[in-house]
Amino acid sequence: MSVSEKLVLIAENEIKVFEAGKKSKIKDITPAEINTAAFDFKIRTIAENTIKVFKAGQAAAETQKATASGKVIHVNDVSSAEHNLNVSLTSDVVSDFSRIKVSRFGKNLFNINGGKSGGQSDIMNVTENEITVAQNLVAGTYRFATISLYGLNAGDTVTVSGWAKCSSNNKANLRIGWYDKSTNQLAGSFINTPEVLSNEEYSYIEKTGIIPEKPNDNCILVIFVYAIADGTAEKGCSVTYKDIQLEVGNSVTEYESFKQQTAISNADGTVEGLTSISPIMILATDNEDVTINLKYFKD
Repeated sequence: MSVSEKLVLIAENEIKVFEAGKKSKIKDITPAEINTAAFDFKIRTIAENTIKVFKAGQAAAETQKATASGKVIHVNDVSSAEHNLNVSLTSDVVSDFSRIKVSRFGKNLFNINGGKSGGQSDIMNVTENEITVAQNLVAGTYRFATISLYGLNAGDTVTVSGWAKCSSNNKANLRIGWYDKSTNQLAGSFINTPEVLSNEEYSYIEKTGIIPEKPNDNCILVIFVYAIADGTAEKGCSVTYKDIQLEVGNSVTEYESFKQQTAISNADGTVEGLTSISPIMILATDNEDVTINLKYFKD
């Protein structure tokens, strides 16, 4: 481009070129003209008269880097281009970080394929977005299967939503709280959705609450998926749940399937192999004694 030409940026990824000092347009430049395999570069227009150029597949110039640290990290990474995450672990207790698992989740923290971690009921069928829980052994009241949850801290505000349908005159119910492995029961307070009576047709359920404090070291954080709620039901009764979503915050957003990526830490605490997901990204480990440190892209 000659020095007699002037760039005027109209909007993101739209560039208009004018002759210096004049209003007559010389040409338009589109990202397609620049973002070619031959050049291996991409453009991102940030503001009027500002262009940032970065190598294809990277987002170094797209946004401003920020840092976050914690036992569990919740961030909004605004980079739409997938990129490798800069993750490391630190600890006042652990010196060798080998074999510590670090997982990156999306916004939905309900793992429909997580498998039963406890409870008296059975998980009978799982599809891409549906899960059926049944009471196959004996009749009873408030029978459930538990599925472990990760990526949450006590004190976090969360919202659970989805749809449920029941066999017979049974009721559906979801609860989020602590499961005591030594007693096989709920422990302490919990988040409790309204009980839904629905015979073979889906009814909507939703509840917002705060993750309670962990009652004791025998407890794990779970979602209680009920096969029987509020009353005694016959053997074989079941509830099918669809599009269950557990997300951080006090509002329901569009359903997204569970997303998880896991990497194993190196001895020095560096973590390789995790990539970004935008906009909501949650990181957690399987070791409560370590802190996760993350560099990510922020407005």
